[in-house]
Amino acid sequence: MWGVYAVRGPDSGGTAGLDLYYLGYRRDEASFDQGTDREVRHSWGVRAWVMSTTVDYNTEAVLQAGTFGQSRIRAWTVASDTGYRPVASVRLGVRADVTSGDADRHDDRLGTFNPLFPKGDYFGLVSSLAPSNHIDVHPQVTIDPRPDLVIRTSWLFFWRQQIDDGIYGIPGNLIRSGEGTQERFVGQSPGLEVEWQATKQLSLTGDLSLFTAGPFIRESGPPAEDTAYVAGWITYRF
Repeated sequence: MWGVYAVRGPDSGGTAGLDLYYLGYRRDEASFDQGTDREVRHSWGVRAWVMSTTVDYNTEAVLQAGTFGQSRIRAWTVASDTGYRPVASVRLGVRADVTSGDADRHDDRLGTFNPLFPKGDYFGLVSSLAPSNHIDVHPQVTIDPRPDLVIRTSWLFFWRQQIDDGIYGIPGNLIRSGEGTQERFVGQSPGLEVEWQATKQLSLTGDLSLFTAGPFIRESGPPAEDTAYVAGWITYRF
């Protein structure tokens, strides 16, 4: 991997910024629903963000080109996280993202977006899906009823962007092929997180999430089970 990244720092008020970047990436054995071959991918991206007491947004767009064996790569994404605070203790937000998928597994063009190295909880702690060949809408509500308590709720809805392409995991592996399928809706995932700063050194966090398998999961073959995730942990800072 190689690249260059340029950042225009926040303005005088510290409320806005702009990033521009290029990233190059090579894998000798990359696997997509189209097959396995050598991947050389070039990503050009721009990210703009604004933060204020009432409105915030974080928007990013990326174009990708390169080669996959003898095929050309033409992929893209647009991702956004927008929030509004009607009062200081409440944030109403929505994430909306789309990444391109491969329209035809048999042509000489690969349209599957490669997110490179997304964090493991990109869509929440229970989700094993990566932002490739997908559309998601992710409403969120964050409440700070007290300075030491934060409650976050969210609900993820996930579709495939192209029917002829499958869904992928965080490492970039193909989880389920789209061959012979017609359903787009992959599933939904509600989640709840509570964080309590009990003392200056001690904090307690609890998470509850559920992923419900949608029509595509059932259509693409077993197993097609729902997934539940419950976790709690204690952090102490010396």
